[in-house]
Amino acid sequence: MKLIRTVKVGNITNLSDARYCAGMGVDMLGFTTIENQSGYVGPEAFQEFRGWFNGPAVVAEVYGLQDSKTLHEIMRNYLPDFIELGTVELPFVDLPSLALIVSTREMPSADNFLQQLARIHNQVAFILAEEEIKTSDLKLIADYYPVLLKLTKPVDEHMLTLPVKGFALKGNTEERPGLKSYDALATVLEYLAED
Repeated sequence: MKLIRTVKVGNITNLSDARYCAGMGVDMLGFTTIENQSGYVGPEAFQEFRGWFNGPAVVAEVYGLQDSKTLHEIMRNYLPDFIELGTVELPFVDLPSLALIVSTREMPSADNFLQQLARIHNQVAFILAEEEIKTSDLKLIADYYPVLLKLTKPVDEHMLTLPVKGFALKGNTEERPGLKSYDALATVLEYLAED
């Protein structure tokens, strides 16, 4: 399946979500890589998942990162294509080759946010905009970076008119292996599928 916009599904905690999203044409799969964070997937579990899906880029979600040593371990253990973080984790990014997805979740203002990104401008691959971001802020940020809009509700025609490169969704837990509902993901992915 091919999607009309870039889609990232984050907080993947199980193989079922990873395989389903890969089969539906999702571009990026995100995994929580910081211990003690909700949805944490350890390196061993991640390696098991990795052997079962092909295609999507891997995003290491590092919210809660507190030192650069941990970041280096994540790079070695997960081999991610992207690192996703907020501005509070930016001081621990000391690898100039990293492709970053930076969240607006601690953004005081769009101007301030853009100033914080100035020193790492070339590393920012995407901005992950929170769903409640003001349209004026979204437009300002989209002038500088490709934006993924975080969604917690189904996509609609209005959202397709926004200046965004794509959308970010969240995986969900399975009741037990192989038993889960894909309704929320399927609604968005089927809407974004090419005819």
